[in-house]
Amino acid sequence: RGIFDKFPEAVTVLVTLMRPKGKGGNVRLTGKSVNDAPEIDPQYLSHQDDVLALKDGIKLVHEIFKNKPMSCFITRRKTEYVLDTNQDAVGAGADGGVEKLTVEKTAMPGYNLMGTCAMCEVDGQPPVVDHKTLAVCGVQGLRIADCSVAPTLIKGGGYALAVLIGERAADFISKGL
Repeated sequence: RGIFDKFPEAVTVLVTLMRPKGKGGNVRLTGKSVNDAPEIDPQYLSHQDDVLALKDGIKLVHEIFKNKPMSCFITRRKTEYVLDTNQDAVGAGADGGVEKLTVEKTAMPGYNLMGTCAMCEVDGQPPVVDHKTLAVCGVQGLRIADCSVAPTLIKGGGYALAVLIGERAADFISKGL
């Protein structure tokens, strides 16, 4: 049985940053073998403006759902966000079984990672990937063929971009580039 069988009339709202200000995440190789897992540090929420924007978004969602016509459809909440240590949870007053959450502990990516292996200069950093072949600079026989070669996050879904990059990589490989 799936989650929708338990809650057939539920709504989920996600607040998303489309232009995060935080920069500096990285992926590092931990060994020479392809079986060695990389070390990934995305440094999410490293810029305070990103935290504040998410908190503002959560406040807006709460305002939307507490006012008519939406409020008449809400019978209970499963979670509430604590947005400030000096403040109660957004929507305080719900029953005591409601889980209290914070942005810092629950934020997660809702998009394809982009810019971690950029094929052009980003913020003064040299390219990681050759834009003509998608080969990793300085590493023989390794190519990157996913959205991480894009320099910045796109505002739409990344699926089409991922397919395009994959098709280009297949084209490069088939031509021996």
